[in-house]
Amino acid sequence: MKKNTKIRWDLLKFIIPVAILPIIVLIIIISIRIFSYLENQNFKLYSMIISQVKMNLDISYEQNSRTLANLFTIPEVVEGLNAPQYKNGSEEINISEKLIGSETQIGGIRKTMEEKIEGRLYLVELDRTSINNNTPYKIHFSGINQVPPNIDVLKQDILYKQIKNDNQIKTVFGLFKENVISGYEGKNPVMIAPYYKDPPVNPSDTFAKFIIVVFKSGYIEKYFENIDELKFGTLYVLDKFNNIISYNHPISDDYYNYDENKKIYILGKDSPNPNDELLNFNDYRMLITDKTILQKDYIKDLLYHFPEEIEKEIFENQIIKKINKNNQDLVDFFYSYNSSSNSFVLNKNTDMEKKDKLYDLFLSINFRHDININKTKINYITFDNKRYMTIVDGSDLSGVKFIYFHPQSQFLKPIIDIVFIISVITFIFLIIIIIISFSFSKTFTNPIELLVNATKKIAEGDYSYYIEQKSHNEIGVLTDNFNKMINEVKDYQEKLISTERKKQELELITQLQEVKFEENKKYLENIKEGLLLIDKNFKISNQYSNYLTHLFGKEEIAGKNFIDFIYPDNDKNKNEREYMTFFLNSLFTNINTEMEMLMLINPLKDQYIKINRSDTNEDFFVNINFQRIYNNNAIENVMVLFEDKTLVIKAEKELEKEKNRKDAEISAISAILKQGPQVFIDFINETNNVLSELNQNIDILKDDEARQHIFRHLHSLKGAAYALDLKQLAEITHIIEDQLSSYKDSQNIENIKEKINNLVDLLLKEIQIIDRLLDKFRLFCKLDIDEYNNSPKALLDKFLMTLKDMVDNISVKIDKEVEFKYYTTLFDFPYLNKIKNSIIHLIRNALDHGIEDKFEKLTINKTQKSLIKLEIYKDNTDYYIEVIDNGKGIDFEAIRRKAIQKSLISENDNITNLKLINFIFSPDFSSKDHVTDLSGRGVGLDVVKNEVEELSGKISVATKENVGTKFTIRLPIK
Repeated sequence: MKKNTKIRWDLLKFIIPVAILPIIVLIIIISIRIFSYLENQNFKLYSMIISQVKMNLDISYEQNSRTLANLFTIPEVVEGLNAPQYKNGSEEINISEKLIGSETQIGGIRKTMEEKIEGRLYLVELDRTSINNNTPYKIHFSGINQVPPNIDVLKQDILYKQIKNDNQIKTVFGLFKENVISGYEGKNPVMIAPYYKDPPVNPSDTFAKFIIVVFKSGYIEKYFENIDELKFGTLYVLDKFNNIISYNHPISDDYYNYDENKKIYILGKDSPNPNDELLNFNDYRMLITDKTILQKDYIKDLLYHFPEEIEKEIFENQIIKKINKNNQDLVDFFYSYNSSSNSFVLNKNTDMEKKDKLYDLFLSINFRHDININKTKINYITFDNKRYMTIVDGSDLSGVKFIYFHPQSQFLKPIIDIVFIISVITFIFLIIIIIISFSFSKTFTNPIELLVNATKKIAEGDYSYYIEQKSHNEIGVLTDNFNKMINEVKDYQEKLISTERKKQELELITQLQEVKFEENKKYLENIKEGLLLIDKNFKISNQYSNYLTHLFGKEEIAGKNFIDFIYPDNDKNKNEREYMTFFLNSLFTNINTEMEMLMLINPLKDQYIKINRSDTNEDFFVNINFQRIYNNNAIENVMVLFEDKTLVIKAEKELEKEKNRKDAEISAISAILKQGPQVFIDFINETNNVLSELNQNIDILKDDEARQHIFRHLHSLKGAAYALDLKQLAEITHIIEDQLSSYKDSQNIENIKEKINNLVDLLLKEIQIIDRLLDKFRLFCKLDIDEYNNSPKALLDKFLMTLKDMVDNISVKIDKEVEFKYYTTLFDFPYLNKIKNSIIHLIRNALDHGIEDKFEKLTINKTQKSLIKLEIYKDNTDYYIEVIDNGKGIDFEAIRRKAIQKSLISENDNITNLKLINFIFSPDFSSKDHVTDLSGRGVGLDVVKNEVEELSGKISVATKENVGTKFTIRLPIK
């Protein structure tokens, strides 16, 4: 016989899992979300840091390359390199001293070398014999005590072979193999630059003279050694052939001693948690310090990016076909030709080591390394039973590669702490639940035990048993009903043999129906969901949940037509009412149609009805579903269920708002990295000046001149924001323009002032965000950017690149395919800051007014590619700025219509096109009929004209229908 269990224990078995499981699920979800967030944030942070290190190194590489190229243009160097073979030792010394020069000598190599390059220089001439050194080559040194390179070993080095066999390579950067340069300098990175007397024309053209620069120790390390974030992981810097140039662990500056044999840090007598150190002992032990990690296949897959390397057997046939004639003997030694398969096969007596030598030979002869690294994918590797986030980056300029291993446990620390805290709280909560549940279950199970005992008595035939009612809750009601049931059963038994048996049965049924009705009523009064019944005439019955009166703010619902209840505005919701009528008729009449099919045409399926309550300022969002109610296989009613989705909608809006903020912040970071911080600093200053002027003049904006003055500055600000890809800021500025446009004729000036002030506050918040990002950017930028990036030429180049990005972005937005080109011969353009807004206005004007869209071009059968061109140059007296497009030209008829509409001319006036052009420079004049964020305000060309005149310049226009338009600005040379 099965043992009976008490309800109390069954109740606890149910309550405890129900209480604990959600917490466990919550812990898991929170852990996963936090891990994902920290993983992405760490990946973005370290990718950005490494990208900054790469950029700084590229800048240095480019400067060094330019310096080496300039060395070959020094007259004394050119004369020395092209001098004939030395006649005697004295002549050799004289030419070498003149070629190298001294610290104070303007000509020669040494002065430039010591001022601009951090290292030592070797100038090697393989086609000249040294009399004094008795060598078939001549080596010039930039300093004293320099160890000469081993020329024979140098010629076999893969770094030298690469530049030797490809005359399109100007410089190479990397690490020599052993024994090329002896001593400590042999472990330092080098750069090789060849000298060509005449530029190479044929692939076979080569060089015999070249410069080797051996950089000082610490040349690479200075770009990352002070970045604390990188110290929590291991960074390896490799050259294009994956030789290790530098790394950050283990080094002599590490706090703990390092055991080279065991590849681990030793605690010794040091504290495991020193107060003054960034990393503790556990942090050091998690670092990868074993360089053999770089030889693992999964790391090679990240670092090697030349064609078909994984399928090396297939690639070797391509290698052999590309090897030049000088190495044919080596090919014949390694391979033999198979005529049946028309391919080369490896000789049986050739081992894999020799095979790899041939592979390296091909790299040195004919392969140019292109960095093709996936920088967006988060890679993980496991090494020594530890998991590391691996970030790989590389430079297309210098060929340098960066691989950074960050221990996953570093960003798991906060997750472990959170899970531990939640687990402790969960355990305490579990104990409390058990105590409360046990106590509560006694109040619930004791009355049930009484009912069980009473049931046994009744089963034994004792109908006189009575349960004393001790509570007034549902159990008390149940007890009372049970007592009534006993009495009713007893009465029923006593009267069963009487003639009134049927009457008593009917009375009992009536009583039961009343109880059922009362129970339903009680349910509808307390349920926290919207529920009602409608009949075939769409009338709402008197059985509905009280929650509906709260939701809709209406006391009386019964008797109303359901369609009028949902769509009270007959005119505004005419279509919706008709469709709802069709749907409800289908529910009642199409009895054979499955409910699932009918719900596919539910007009309120996955739709939210917005309820504007008169008694509260809040909006409610409700989702509505339907269910048929049957009686004897006939549809008697339709139940309508209302689900309150207000909190869900609000949460979705908050998430969307947060996402937009994050996207805007990432976009701003990207723009700062691309343009440099100074452009944004200037933009912030200009924006603050405009907003300050707006605040000072907001009370006098009724004045046309004051309002027009502010309008011009705002319009220029909006154009600059779009040019810098600050879309949120530009959109807010556009809304302020809308408010200013309505200022003149508005009857509610104070309301507009308030809106403008609120919008200005939003702009200031956006500026603060950009300012904070600039502060963060400065933390990671260790190079003196002001010195390098703020030269007049650099500022002009950045501005031109900004214009190209602006054209690309706007072209996509307005669905026009436009190519932007620019040309300038200037190294210094003093008008740039004062005229750049005008240039932006003219280019945006050309995009919107000049260039045709796809349909306009099809209409006139114009197949020419749309082009906007900017030229900046000067002659002896003036600077010239030309903005040229090949679009449809100026629409004089549209200008005439707008001038007549604004009463500037009459329909009978015979106005020339030359005079019509003057109208486009007038305030508040635009040929567009509607305003967009590009044009339609009548401000852009007005701003241009005023700025040019303030600079004592002139502006002219030339245009031809379906050919294009050219705006020319002339500014005097001061």
